[in-house]
Amino acid sequence: MRGKVPLTFLALLAILGSLVPAALAQGPAPTTPPPVAPEKVEGEGEEALSSPAIEYRSGPLAFSYIYTDTPGLAIPDAGCPNYVAATINVPDSFFIGDLNVGVWIAHTYRGDLDMYLQGPDGTTVELYTDPDGSADNINVLFDESSPNAADSVNHNPPPPYYYVVWNPEGNLNDFNFKNAQGTWTFLVCDDASGDTGTLNTWTLFFQTGLILNPTSQSGSACRGSDVTYTFEVVNTTGVTQSFDLTYTSAWPVYGPSATPVMPANSTWSFTATVHIPWATNPGDSDTLIVTASGGGDSAQATVKTTSALGSGWQDYTNIPAGREVRAPSVVYYDGKLYVIGGYGYVGGSGA
Repeated sequence: MRGKVPLTFLALLAILGSLVPAALAQGPAPTTPPPVAPEKVEGEGEEALSSPAIEYRSGPLAFSYIYTDTPGLAIPDAGCPNYVAATINVPDSFFIGDLNVGVWIAHTYRGDLDMYLQGPDGTTVELYTDPDGSADNINVLFDESSPNAADSVNHNPPPPYYYVVWNPEGNLNDFNFKNAQGTWTFLVCDDASGDTGTLNTWTLFFQTGLILNPTSQSGSACRGSDVTYTFEVVNTTGVTQSFDLTYTSAWPVYGPSATPVMPANSTWSFTATVHIPWATNPGDSDTLIVTASGGGDSAQATVKTTSALGSGWQDYTNIPAGREVRAPSVVYYDGKLYVIGGYGYVGGSGA
């Protein structure tokens, strides 16, 4: 019997051999990823949402947290200074790099409304008070980087949500670098009699990580000129580091190749200059993409530059498209004919 292995032991080894690979292959239980917020869509030349977002989406270092409340609260007539309050609890702990606020209020005279946002630490920012007179409804994204003041037209009910973008009267950047965790409060009241409304929906749009602002710009100048754009890099990655800067453009562009070493929760501004080539025609344009990257994260901004006629000049000549031709002017003075201006023009043929 020596040298023989009992049958029961061999059977046990066979069973264990079949179980171990299966256990190794299974590994730890998978974690459920956070829900993805609805994608943004274009509307009225600005960003708009097809539906309000509920949760957030995330990347390696850059995060976009989106939280929405749909309170359906009545806004009483002439109720100020008694504010209607709606709250959103942010459970996640992160430092704010940028904050925009979406608001959908149905109201028959939005010029009566006063609106404020209060953060968890008590910081309060005025969104708008008495905006633009007698128009109906507010379907707006408040964005500190927007150049748009309040308009004076009726806003359509959603969808899309927040298709109009306003620059708030207060400064949403007052919330930058604060921790977002805690209870946020939207405050609204009606300060005149005759109209009422409803606070239907409001949304907090947070960004943290590496941010490049503004995300889009445009400019124009005559050919041979330079157009300079200003950008701000926001570092809320939690790491002290520098970021590379790259530029993708068909036209010449000049700007720094990197940021200095930036502490966590800091900003740094820089300029990039686009040169409009002499060979361009009025109406030609170029798109510049600026990319900031480092530490596994990246952020981009887009710039559109257009070649235009010089300021104060108008083009009255009939020049064939794409041809660098301009007929001269002929002036009779003191018995003589003078030919003034023009280029690329041969003997009246326009060739």
